[in-house]
Amino acid sequence: SMTATLAPEVHAPTQSTLQQQSTEQQPALAPPPPPARPAKRAKRRSRRSLSLGGKLFGVVGVLVALIFGTNGFSITAMQGMADSSEELAAVNEFSELRGEIALGAKQAQLLFQEMLSAQDRSTVAELVEEQEAHDAALTALIETYAASPASESVHWQQFVEGYEEAVRLRDEELVPAVLSGDRGAIDPAAVVAIETAIADYEAALDQIKAEMTGHVDSSTEGLQSEVDTGILMISILGIGSLVVGGLLALVIVRSIRRSVGEIRRVTQAMAVGDLTVEPAVTSRDEIGQMADLLATAQLRLRELISGVADSSQRIAGAADGVAGEGDLLRASADETATRSGVVAAAAEEVS
Repeated sequence: SMTATLAPEVHAPTQSTLQQQSTEQQPALAPPPPPARPAKRAKRRSRRSLSLGGKLFGVVGVLVALIFGTNGFSITAMQGMADSSEELAAVNEFSELRGEIALGAKQAQLLFQEMLSAQDRSTVAELVEEQEAHDAALTALIETYAASPASESVHWQQFVEGYEEAVRLRDEELVPAVLSGDRGAIDPAAVVAIETAIADYEAALDQIKAEMTGHVDSSTEGLQSEVDTGILMISILGIGSLVVGGLLALVIVRSIRRSVGEIRRVTQAMAVGDLTVEPAVTSRDEIGQMADLLATAQLRLRELISGVADSSQRIAGAADGVAGEGDLLRASADETATRSGVVAAAAEEVS
């Protein structure tokens, strides 16, 4: 009974007791907050834009359209200049024909003067033959000119009327008198009428020449104006194409540089351990897709690091619990040893 009194019952800590003590000593760990979805990335996904290839294709398409437009305008302008050149060439051709007719009319006048002054009948006969051949050639020229649009001129009609009147008076009044050899048979009034008719058709030819000269000058000025306008418009379209293409290229380059700069800023922050900086890239091209992947990688890294931190906290709490249980076991062992010594001493006294 003394032994029972001196040696009270000592209970060793059970496994459930240790687990309960460890649970009481281990700090409660709050569950990790759910990762927040970046608002900017969601906003980026809501936007629609072209890919880099589409942007470049758009620039090339605009330049090609401008080039085709410039070429189309150039072709139109050149066609207009070609039409003006053809019209000018036709006017020059009519002018040359008019010059030949005027020269032929002048030669007819000279033959008429030679007939008046000729004294020999054989000479007169030769002049008459020459006059007939000359009339045939001049008539062919007049018919050619009459078939052209230039024959619609009023002065041309006056020339034809004057020339035909002069030929009629010459053949009916002058040639028979000259061929008869009787110089006195020549009617002075007929001579005056022929000279008047010659003066009339020469005046009409001068008017035609003035009209053609004005038309040539007008056509030349119009052609020069078309050339100047064409050169100006082609220059404007060419410069405009370069400006528009340059502006589009500048916008695309700035967009690419801005996006690449954002990704560089994020990677620099990640290099120093900051995973909270997100790429502010709103485009949906290849760079925008790469920015989305980078943001996703940041999210996964944050989740991984958060999980590692939670695990570390749990391990640290468990280690603290184990250390506390070791101290309790040591204290229990010391107390048991002390009581054992007391029991031993009491046993010696009894014996």
